[in-house]
Amino acid sequence: NTMEMQLSDLCKPPCTPPLRPFVSDEAAGSSEEELSGGEVEVPESHSKDEERDLKEKLLRKYSGYLSSLKKEFSKKKKKGKLPREARQVLLDWWTAHYKWPYPTEADKISLAETTGLDQKQI
Repeated sequence: NTMEMQLSDLCKPPCTPPLRPFVSDEAAGSSEEELSGGEVEVPESHSKDEERDLKEKLLRKYSGYLSSLKKEFSKKKKKGKLPREARQVLLDWWTAHYKWPYPTEADKISLAETTGLDQKQI
């Protein structure tokens, strides 16, 4: 299967040899960087600054999109319980029509007026 082959290729270690740390001609003796294998500890404040900068850039770039999404979500009505009176009216209608519990358009209009709900909610 080609998907399995692609996945296994992604999981394999890279074929290229690892990069060696740069050591200048001026370096004499061994420094901490050479002993640590070229790894340099980044101060925590530096990484936090980079993280904050990245967050600010992303917010600037996508703020319009985010605000339009926020508006769109706020427009949608939250699902919740129906008012007690509306539930009672619907339950009464249901018990009267339990053999065929599908309201006609006229029934929907009447129920919507009585309950204060939209026809889509009926």
